[in-house]
Amino acid sequence: MTIFKKQYEEDRSTNLLNKFAYFVDFWNPLFIDLLFDLPEIDYEQQKIKFLEQCRIYYRANESVLKVIDEFENTYKPEFAILWYQRDSFVYRLLNKAMRQQNIEGVLIFRFFILDLFNELNKIYHEFIDLDVYQDNTYETVYRGQKMFINEIDKLKENLKHGTLIISINSFFSASRTQGIAVDFSGAIKPKDDTSILPDDIKSVLFEIEIKIDHKMQLKRKPFADVSHLWNGRNLDEQELIFMVDSFFQIDQIIENKEIETVVKGKMVKAVVTLVKLTFINEDDINISTMKDYQILKSTKTIEGKLIRIGNLLIDQSLSIGSPRSKADAYYKALFNEPKFLMTTACLTGQAWVALKRGEYGLAIKLALEALSIVDKSNDELTITTLNCLGGVYSELKNYVIAVEYYTQAFNLWKPTDDKIASNTYSGPSIPIDKYAMYDNYRNISSINIARIRKKNGDIQLAWNMYKEAIDYEMRDTTDFHCHTCMTIAESGTHEMITTAEEKSRTWKNWKSFLDLGLVDILKYRTPVVTGYLSFNHQYDFSSRRYNNVYCRTMAINYFRKVENQCEPYASNHEYYLYTLQCYERLAELYRDWDNRSIDYYEKMIQLCLKYHPDDLENIIISYKGMIETYKKQQSRGPDNSEDILMKLCVDGNDIVVTPGRTPMTPPVPLLTPPITPLKLPAFGIFFQNINHLHFAFDYYDKWIDPRLKNESDLRKKIIYCHMKLAALFYEQKKISDAKDSLIKTILLCQQFGSEMSDVRCICDENLSFIDMNFDSIIQSYKNRLSTITNIAGDCMNENNYCYIALLYEKKNDFNSAFEFLQIPIEYFEQYGYICLHTIDCYSKLAKYYQTIKNDRESAVNIYERAINFVSKHRSYPMTTTISIIEQCLINFFKNIGDLDTTILIYEMLCETVRHETTDITVLYNHLNRVLKLIVQKPDAFNTVLDIYEIFLNLILKIISPLTSQMTMVLIHFRDHFIDAYKKSNHLCLAIEIYQKLIGLLFKHQNDTMKIINEYKTIAAKFKTKRLLESVHILCHF
Repeated sequence: MTIFKKQYEEDRSTNLLNKFAYFVDFWNPLFIDLLFDLPEIDYEQQKIKFLEQCRIYYRANESVLKVIDEFENTYKPEFAILWYQRDSFVYRLLNKAMRQQNIEGVLIFRFFILDLFNELNKIYHEFIDLDVYQDNTYETVYRGQKMFINEIDKLKENLKHGTLIISINSFFSASRTQGIAVDFSGAIKPKDDTSILPDDIKSVLFEIEIKIDHKMQLKRKPFADVSHLWNGRNLDEQELIFMVDSFFQIDQIIENKEIETVVKGKMVKAVVTLVKLTFINEDDINISTMKDYQILKSTKTIEGKLIRIGNLLIDQSLSIGSPRSKADAYYKALFNEPKFLMTTACLTGQAWVALKRGEYGLAIKLALEALSIVDKSNDELTITTLNCLGGVYSELKNYVIAVEYYTQAFNLWKPTDDKIASNTYSGPSIPIDKYAMYDNYRNISSINIARIRKKNGDIQLAWNMYKEAIDYEMRDTTDFHCHTCMTIAESGTHEMITTAEEKSRTWKNWKSFLDLGLVDILKYRTPVVTGYLSFNHQYDFSSRRYNNVYCRTMAINYFRKVENQCEPYASNHEYYLYTLQCYERLAELYRDWDNRSIDYYEKMIQLCLKYHPDDLENIIISYKGMIETYKKQQSRGPDNSEDILMKLCVDGNDIVVTPGRTPMTPPVPLLTPPITPLKLPAFGIFFQNINHLHFAFDYYDKWIDPRLKNESDLRKKIIYCHMKLAALFYEQKKISDAKDSLIKTILLCQQFGSEMSDVRCICDENLSFIDMNFDSIIQSYKNRLSTITNIAGDCMNENNYCYIALLYEKKNDFNSAFEFLQIPIEYFEQYGYICLHTIDCYSKLAKYYQTIKNDRESAVNIYERAINFVSKHRSYPMTTTISIIEQCLINFFKNIGDLDTTILIYEMLCETVRHETTDITVLYNHLNRVLKLIVQKPDAFNTVLDIYEIFLNLILKIISPLTSQMTMVLIHFRDHFIDAYKKSNHLCLAIEIYQKLIGLLFKHQNDTMKIINEYKTIAAKFKTKRLLESVHILCHF
């Protein structure tokens, strides 16, 4: 029986590849890739076998048999493209085998597929080298074909969910001539052709865009122009051929598209389904689907890839409940070719198939046979075989033997001192990656050992093994910390539990495993935190398994632990995101139980404003969450469950790690200039004395009005959140969402009558802003300013003048804008006071000079006036810090004419003086932020050293007396290390020593070991630089 006759197989042109973490549809591209990697076998023998199958298939067709004879007598590898283009048995059988994904048929064609690839690749690189394919240009080609409607519908449906990537299951011909492709689509028929397309078939025109990129050349998926090779064909076709299983992105599908084009010299119209594609390089890991494909390809051995394909095939059939699997034919075909030398891999692969089918006896037999003949130097294959046996015995609940096999596998790849010393350790043979996660870590020994230990109640052993997995297998990424942690924690909870005692023990083990993470929180914070955060996915499910008071209470408890562990480190972006997630999930959990939900949404906003004020998306999430919570409270009425829940969720053993620090302030009061108190906004009943600027588009405040918490009317709270959302949406340029929020606000205000007139006025002003009707808003603000009583030295909402100036700028009336920016500055300087708006008003005038007038000198002068003016209202040591920066750094850049850097420094300095502080550590942090602006300006490094020296003396005045150890270190650091580095022009190293010295002064004065270790580190570096013949001064310690 011929291998080409597979009646039950459906033809498929395309292969969808967009399912997240669901890799089964990658098996065919991966299988084609395997053809390149399999060992070479006798070329002539392979061709003879191919011809034998072809003669069986066409045994009743004399004309085709003659062509087969011709192929046998004349074929050479360089003729592969010509034979593929020819309308013969080769083209028909090859495409049949590929469209049906006939594994045996494709293997029979292997010699021809590789020949065709080599010829396409040769032409592709010739055209690249000759610059026929010019770099950074785009080519457009077309392909016409008939397709089943159900296949088109499947593509359309998947395209609704976002970007769609497909692979083409055959070699793919296209033309540079649109008319030729339209003709091939069947959309145009000769007048004498009265046939019609079947109801389930449509004419499809593919329009394909190809980007030529010489830096990222194609490796195993080339395309090539081939028309020049065949003089007997119509050159107008200008044919290209794409390699089998090339990847394309579907950009658009247009039904019933009317195309006007030239076909056979005549202008014609045709109606087709137009599919717009973009050709994709398989190595472009910026595309997530291609990154997944590269993960699948990244096995260390051919055997690993071979087994991975078999696993994908059995997973595919099991996912649809099919009794048949291509995995059987796949391994049979590879077994039938002993010269591939893949017997052991096939046995191991079949063992995995049996394991997944639940045929445990067969799996053990096959795996043991494989283990008896495996090449012991092939760690990946040996480990895969041992893990299969471990998996079988784990399913049989014989955990002792399962752990033995898993441990053998784990020890094979685990780094040892000998491997590290000989530089032969290159990481785990089977990495923890996205494929491992998809496969539920079946082939990861460490995770399976930890799962069994945890399931059996050996919690410490489970945690120890997980730590080894983190240290060895996940040391380069944190991507899988969360999922692996919860996979181990949940082991056993998914199984059928029959008794209450067993259920209690299972959940107790779960909690105990996660609790152990807190003991190692300093080193393993990321896996622990992400493990806890994954509770979000658990309690969100509607199943009884998690949706209960016990699990929700536990989730709240753990999230609060995450809050404690992450919040102190939220300045780090990773922990900022963890903390935000924690707040959001606690808010969601509390939403159904008590009023604390709002507290956590407010915490989200405060965290965003503290570290990332431009994180609009998370601020929007917070306000939306507040609206939903208020609405639930409206429908539910008063809730008194908070105290009970608090008692349920408080864990007296919570471990909190915080970077303790005592603010350092001057030891004695010092005489300072009189300070005018900053006047905070007047608050009263909610929405009375409302400041329009708090909601004004392009000027609003993101912070929450403190009166919101005390407002009892939930309707007013909802109105407030909608107003904030409107401003946030406008900043995101989501104009329709902004309008929608404003209209909702106006409708909600109607029930309050005149009480909410100010709110309606704000909404009207913002709607006018959207419509660019700025005159009405300007007049409204001028009217309000005219009602303010000017009391000398009192805040008069000066920022209103800045907003009027902004509106004039929107109108391109820059003279009026300038006039209004000057008014508050004159008022400050006339009456000698500062308020919340002072720095902002000066900064906006400076920005005006810089951006509108392009007058940087005037901008610098305004900033200088601002700093000098505000400094009069600030105290020591801030005034000294300001003086250091101005006299050393600003004067340096002024003198060399670098006004851009001068302006940047002044901008940072404005932030420093905005709020009064006498804490020298806070001032040092401000100083460092200023100095970071000039890391790329080595000419200023000597000035930076002067600044550190002066600031160090300021610190010493404030924190004296020093400990004896610190005094000794101070002398050595300054007199030896810093001095020598300066003389040898190693200025960066001198700066580094100043930073270490100040760090020791602030944090570790009394920590002798820390001081010694820092000293040794610097001394060792000092010695390597050969700046001193010996570092004999170390003996003082």
